[in-house]
Amino acid sequence: MNKFIERVEEIAQTRAPLEYACALFKSKALSVLGYVAQICKPPKALKVTELRAANKILRLATNSFTTNCVYQLDAFHGPKLERPVVFLHSCMIRAAAKTLAGFSQQHLALQEKVIDSLPLAHLFPGSAKPEGWDSEAFCSNLHYAYLGVHSSETFPNARTPICSLIRDFQLGRVKGGFQAKVSMLLKTLIPNEFPRLFRRRFETLEIDCGDSQLLVMPVRGSPLELKHLLPPLPHSTPMCLLRTWSNGWCTSNRMHEPKALPCIFGCEADDDLCHYLKCEVLWTCVYSCFKCNTSIFMQSIPERACVHNVNMSNIARLYCAYSSYHALRKLHTDLILDAISSEDFEHVVEELLSLIILFGADTNRGVAF
Repeated sequence: MNKFIERVEEIAQTRAPLEYACALFKSKALSVLGYVAQICKPPKALKVTELRAANKILRLATNSFTTNCVYQLDAFHGPKLERPVVFLHSCMIRAAAKTLAGFSQQHLALQEKVIDSLPLAHLFPGSAKPEGWDSEAFCSNLHYAYLGVHSSETFPNARTPICSLIRDFQLGRVKGGFQAKVSMLLKTLIPNEFPRLFRRRFETLEIDCGDSQLLVMPVRGSPLELKHLLPPLPHSTPMCLLRTWSNGWCTSNRMHEPKALPCIFGCEADDDLCHYLKCEVLWTCVYSCFKCNTSIFMQSIPERACVHNVNMSNIARLYCAYSSYHALRKLHTDLILDAISSEDFEHVVEELLSLIILFGADTNRGVAF
């Protein structure tokens, strides 16, 4: 695992675009685990390592998503990151079903020796681990993988479909790559945790989520299908939505910076997303730069956050607010600090307007110049 972690650090340091970073993760980091994974079970603490790796590759605020969620962001047309635990299990199942042979006989022979040598009090049904061994033998790992036992420890109810897929493969009924089929099967067994996650985040952000589709079934094919809304918008728009819904803006409070800032636009409020979704300065600038009717100034916070009434115009305005805030924080730190110390935010607002116009041009949504 050490080499995998080193590769993740190297990829994160490149600051590559997210799709390219995900491709590097698959080819440079994940691939180093494949050889050992054919005969060894995944490590017990893998889930924690998976989450840390995803946060680094995708440059996410800590604990924005659960481990199950962060590897399913493609459900919202976000970056597709291959999940290590799926890859590791699919490697061993492929080795057991396609590459290696004779392991079941070796496992049964070892099991007989264990039964003969172990005291009855230490004997567990089906155990083939001699006294003093730290882990199961390689032949036992392959045997249990072939039976779907190891997979069912991580993926609920995996045993029956795994055995069925292996049987179909051996009968020549599986077309295409067998390991890819195993990976697809295991992914379907990962529970959907987005509704519960978003509900908790919306409570933190003081968003009235009501009957939002985000709390029902936020996957492709649902009423919240974003595919027809995203093509005219910038490529990074899905991550803007996901970082908003998960309370993942990189504010000083969210990133636990040593010195938390106040609102960078001059409000008497904290530098956090809960405030920026209702910040009058920010949203007045956004609405003013777009060709909006005066009624839009009464827009609700759930609509601003694209929790309700998800349409192209609302997404474009949120994208501009999100991108302008982060550009100011990253590129104009001195300007912000000077404004906070002098309590004069005129130049910050001027720069904000320029950035909204700049990012608004990318959205093709009729920004007023």
